[in-house]
Amino acid sequence: MDFVRSLIDYWESTSTNSFFTQMQEYSDTDTEKRFLALMRILRHKEFAIHDLAIRNMASWNKEIADKVAKVDELRLGFVRSLFSELSFIGAGLEARTHLFDVFHIMREGFLGKELTDLETKLQAIHALFIQK
Repeated sequence: MDFVRSLIDYWESTSTNSFFTQMQEYSDTDTEKRFLALMRILRHKEFAIHDLAIRNMASWNKEIADKVAKVDELRLGFVRSLFSELSFIGAGLEARTHLFDVFHIMREGFLGKELTDLETKLQAIHALFIQK
């Protein structure tokens, strides 16, 4: 179990803590630009690359499930705050927040690792998420 604990700690550090550090450089940027920066960072740095495997382990281990819940709380809180700054509220806010998270966890399975025109696709997806 020590190996698994180390693996989960590594996942948290590389997929969440590192991400928050990178997003700090956009703290003075307007919300729509921060949101697009978030999408670019998530895509280029592959922060969610191990999420499916970790979440699978969480389904059979309470300790891992607790760690995943902690990471989710941080991630979803950050994304929720961006959507809230864009004036989304209530069920629309929650739906967008969770859909955004699921999209980035599952993205490569749906879109493939190599996108021919990544920036155009990111712009289109960005517009979809922030539309009211």
